[in-house]
Amino acid sequence: MFIPSVMFYFFNHFLIILSFILHHIICLTSYKGNYDVTPALIKFQDSIDEEKYRSAVAWALHDFDDRWKNFSDLFHLIQLENLSKDFLIKVVQKEKLVCNSTDCMQLLVTSLVSRISEAPACKAKSGQSDEMLMIGGWECQQSVAKFNTKTIQWSNMPDTNIARRRPSAVNYNQQILLMGGRQGRTYYNSVEMLDLNDENLKWDSNLPSMGEKRCGFASALLNGLVYCAGGKNDNGRLSSCESYNPEERKWSSIRNMNIKRSSHSLVSARGEFIILMFEVNFCQSCRSKLRDANH
Repeated sequence: MFIPSVMFYFFNHFLIILSFILHHIICLTSYKGNYDVTPALIKFQDSIDEEKYRSAVAWALHDFDDRWKNFSDLFHLIQLENLSKDFLIKVVQKEKLVCNSTDCMQLLVTSLVSRISEAPACKAKSGQSDEMLMIGGWECQQSVAKFNTKTIQWSNMPDTNIARRRPSAVNYNQQILLMGGRQGRTYYNSVEMLDLNDENLKWDSNLPSMGEKRCGFASALLNGLVYCAGGKNDNGRLSSCESYNPEERKWSSIRNMNIKRSSHSLVSARGEFIILMFEVNFCQSCRSKLRDANH
């Protein structure tokens, strides 16, 4: 009795998905340009949202060149609050269709932050900011958006002076330093700053440039200095590192990393840096003490 019951369940489960794909999604392929995908998911209400998400991704990847721009329309109709936090982090957050869409990422971040803000143990400490900024992105936008963790609302901020893909940013005393990045095949070492303490919010490009052009690098603030490590430019991946003193407005080269890295993370903790690098089927980490970096 158990096996027939399981088979019956999966058979019905399969029909729902198949009906959705064949009757509501594939029929959209005959349309070019912008089209309304709302009816497709409205008719799919009987299915759980995880199935909706997987079906939407499968549909977009089936004809990526024509469909990727419309994936966000489908994503907007998925109730992210019905998906587990683990699923959002381990599956949705890693999907390139989501990462490459500003709208999708805003929805994802909003969903994740709303869960954190609701947790009793995650109340903001005194003096801690309730806001964060999203700057630029893979689509090489100059747009900047601010997210308030209390109101769970996004608002627009002044555009950056340069459209930057894969830059890095740090917050130094409420001054946002945006560094490097690229646009097309042009790599940047320029820096611009947004002073959140200034009533007249605008990006200031009158700052000294980094010593090396780089994108996809990591940065962190430690003991009043801004550290930048790795990345890539016309010469490929980089192991070079440099630091910036905001008070002296001066960049200085520091010891190179042992390994060339890009698309990694840099975290400061107890006077040390922890560098994490994640690639497909590859993960490694190393620790570099601050005193080593200064020699």
